[in-house]
Formats: sequence, structure tokens, C-alpha cells
Amino acid sequence: MSAPIALTIARARGRAAQQAVAARWLDRQGALRCAVVAEGAFSPLELPAAVASVALGIGCACCVGFLPLDVALTRVLRAQRPQAILLLVGDDGHAERLAQRLRRRGLDVSIDARVVAPSAASAA
Repeated sequence: MSAPIALTIARARGRAAQQAVAARWLDRQGALRCAVVAEGAFSPLELPAAVASVALGIGCACCVGFLPLDVALTRVLRAQRPQAILLLVGDDGHAERLAQRLRRRGLDVSIDARVVAPSAASAA
């Protein structure tokens, strides 16, 4: 099994909030290969070209959107092999449950998912 991939789950509602949280998170990642997966992001985020970006539909990634999230993560993991992933969700009500589901995935990687509180998203 590969080394754990740091996956951060942060709440960010709307494109402006997603852009701000993603920019702060990317600033702290240094030279790591990164990916950003954003729930409900129908307009693309402005990210560096080296950062893989995936937009998910609207809906709780834990309850109704886990299959699309799983497919998106599988594609990013296989194509980009990121060392760190930021998952932006509109509501963090099920963030812990989502993190548990992600830890149990059956890919050849170990995901170290952690949830960042909305007030701490800029410090994560």
C-alpha cells in the first residue's frame, strides 16, 4: 500500500469561499502534488495549472453524492497521484461520516482524511 494521502475536508459555500479556502490551502502545501475537489463548483476555480481540479454536483457528498465523489477521487488518484487533496463541501454536517467512508475505500492508497472546522479552514 502506498503512503497515506493527506485529504483535508473543509466547508466552503459558493465559488468565492471555495476560491479563498483553496488558495490558502495551496499556499501551505509547498511543492506537494495537489488536487482540489469542489462540491457544487459549476464554474472552474482559478488554480495553478499543476493542480488537478474536479467539480462535483450539488448535494451532500456523504449521502447522495458519494458515488460521484468516489469516481472523481479514483480518476484523480490514478491520473495525478496527488500527495494532498482538498475536498471542499458546502455543508460539513456529515464531514466526520464522509471522512470515515473515505478511509475505508478500497483503492491501493491509504487516505488520511481530516476534517477542518469552517473557522479553521484558513489555518489548516
